[in-house]
Amino acid sequence: MIEGRAGVEAACAAYRPLVRATARRYLGRGAEFEDLEQEGYLALIRLLPRCPPGEPLPRFLKSRLWNRGSALS
Repeated sequence: MIEGRAGVEAACAAYRPLVRATARRYLGRGAEFEDLEQEGYLALIRLLPRCPPGEPLPRFLKSRLWNRGSALS
């Protein structure tokens, strides 16, 4: 589990390419890139506590998206 501000900042830095790539996929749908990127970081911060210890976040996300329909449900 990610704890403290330093842990959250490290996780955001580690997953920056994933957040930015996802934000780019939604460009042109009425929101600016910076807003999409910010929403991505907020979703990441909400998901981090749900990710089991020792399981990489991408594998966790894939299992949540394919098995349950939504990463945030």
